[in-house]
Amino acid sequence: MFEFLYAFLSVFFYGSVSTFSKYVIKKVGHRRAAVYIYIFLSSLLLLYAFLTSHNLYLPPNLLAPYFLQISVGALAVIVHYKTLERGKVAEISPITRVSTLLVVILSIVFLNEVITAMQVLGALLIVISAFIISDNFNIKKEWLPLALTTMILRTIYFTNIKLFVVELGPLASTILLEVGNSTLITLYYVIRKKNIKPYPDVKYALIPALLIFLGSLFYNISVSFIGAGITSAISGTVTVIGAIMSYIVLKEKIEKRKYAAIIAMAIGIALLFIG
Repeated sequence: MFEFLYAFLSVFFYGSVSTFSKYVIKKVGHRRAAVYIYIFLSSLLLLYAFLTSHNLYLPPNLLAPYFLQISVGALAVIVHYKTLERGKVAEISPITRVSTLLVVILSIVFLNEVITAMQVLGALLIVISAFIISDNFNIKKEWLPLALTTMILRTIYFTNIKLFVVELGPLASTILLEVGNSTLITLYYVIRKKNIKPYPDVKYALIPALLIFLGSLFYNISVSFIGAGITSAISGTVTVIGAIMSYIVLKEKIEKRKYAAIIAMAIGIALLFIG
């Protein structure tokens, strides 16, 4: 049971990221939010690596996969922040979180992870519950393509992350990948000559940066213990945390039908354990 703890810690921290990112987006826009959240994140990661004297050596055989991985990761962040600027967290999150089920499937097919039929059913229940938790089913066309693109990019990113966790370890993979993501995000906006000069309100970007740091670290630790598939399935429950945090911080309402979804999600989690 202990090995599942890291996945749930990741859920708690990752589940709060979109809400606080949305708050920052409202303050400074999606471009500055993406850039400064990830600059703060990189600073936290590099400071931690310095204080712990952690080895950040990247073997030559991982160079090509690394640049591909951070390219996908950076693009996922850029697209996701554009999506958050156009819609509600509780509407967008369930769609992007379909990636959790897709990662489970790809982990079975490509990573040869052993996942039982009951665990697949649990993952499916979690994804369906995430949709029920969404604020409404009248999908707004202006952000739907962005949400679907985020879903695909996240599926690729979190399926491939096991390669780096196995080769580098959870901490080094977290630092190298997130710093790489941050660098490419900043370069993207600089090359496109977008105005990303800091406003005083960019200080709020430190909160989601810290949440991503902790969420990413515990996610990678979880992958090393229980694999990419089960970790991804459990991460689908971030929608519950997102709904609660969006209500507290953004005043987005929680409707009664969401409680049934939370119960269904709990059943899904139970199936992951039993399976």
